[in-house]
Amino acid sequence: MMRAFRLILVVMAALLVAAPASHAASSKQCKRAVSKAKAKVFAKGRYTLIARRGTEQNLNLTYFACLYTKPQLYKLPGQNGGDTEFYGRFTGSGNFLAYQHVNSEQAATFTPAWLEVVDLKRRKRIAQYDAFPSAPEDEKDTSVAQILLERNGSVAWIGLDFDEKNYSVQTALAGQAQPAEVDRGTDVGPTSLRRGVGTTPTFSWTRGGVRKEAAYGGPTVTPTP
Repeated sequence: MMRAFRLILVVMAALLVAAPASHAASSKQCKRAVSKAKAKVFAKGRYTLIARRGTEQNLNLTYFACLYTKPQLYKLPGQNGGDTEFYGRFTGSGNFLAYQHVNSEQAATFTPAWLEVVDLKRRKRIAQYDAFPSAPEDEKDTSVAQILLERNGSVAWIGLDFDEKNYSVQTALAGQAQPAEVDRGTDVGPTSLRRGVGTTPTFSWTRGGVRKEAAYGGPTVTPTP
């Protein structure tokens, strides 16, 4: 439990970028909404800020997000005050926010994690994927090592299976029903994700020190019905 707790305290540096001047007024409105809710700003990004209220010790910890272009607080779904559900690695881009969600119960023998994406403009969660691909009957300690999020909601991430010390590179387009796994191995660089530089939206990662590349959504895309 403590291992999962330490992991989710990490906030992605990608979120910690100053907002452009055009968003300054809306950023102030978000801050006023945070103050009105008696919360505190936890992290500020180019498009979004994250706030939290309460503490895990009192089992009333709650995370909120506020999109500068729609300055209203949005309570992240599925929270229970920090009793068993933990959140971190917040990464914002455009109208979207991606983050890690870990379930850590005191009596449990494993701590599963998910990669979740919310559309802050529509104020709804649009995706919840396993951090590391596994069968429903598998009981694994998993985590999200790194997240890469695009302004259109496309996402890529590196998941970790603690038991096997193995890494999985996965990706999905906004609204994609199931993610595509594009690589897996113990020699995947856990924080090696980078955006592509060409005209086609791609991302890259390293495995065994060699950089590899894939399109968002992966080689097989299953659209949401």
